[in-house]
Amino acid sequence: MMQIELTFKGKRVVADLSKGHSLAMPIRNGLHNPNCFWAPAPEFSPVRAGDFVGSTAAGGPLNFFNVFFNPHGNGTHTECVGHISKEPYVLQECLEGSHFMAKVVSLLPTKTDNGDRVLLRHQLEEILAPREVEALIIRTLPNDTLKMQRNYSGSNPPYMEAAAAAYLAASGWSICCWIYLL
Repeated sequence: MMQIELTFKGKRVVADLSKGHSLAMPIRNGLHNPNCFWAPAPEFSPVRAGDFVGSTAAGGPLNFFNVFFNPHGNGTHTECVGHISKEPYVLQECLEGSHFMAKVVSLLPTKTDNGDRVLLRHQLEEILAPREVEALIIRTLPNDTLKMQRNYSGSNPPYMEAAAAAYLAASGWSICCWIYLL
């Protein structure tokens, strides 16, 4: 057990770091990854320089790969103002720290009459108090293993309605991003 003690908003919080869970979706070489907007598949290729090859499988002394992927189209889907702004935007530059008290919520999108699957304001109001935590991570349900390689291109993946985003902003959240684990 690796236990730490924190104080958050005047309350003592204890966490066992040995029981953490990664929320990330691993990115692998090739087509077996989540994909949206027809992004090219991630590509891992060994570094080559003269006689050197960065792949033990190809006879090199070590594995040393270049990785090409699209952060928005391959893997875990992160939304931030950089997705819609005209100016370049780097998420890391807006963060006011490196660690945040976060709440992970799992929500089943509501299916609308037109077939969209939408996260609605009332769903957030029911599970989140204003400024309860510093970061919000939303995982959409169902959370099956197929989401690790689902191709969303040409489909209509879940999204957050404008009223839900406005609720978060009006509740005092200084929103840099939401992470959707589609």
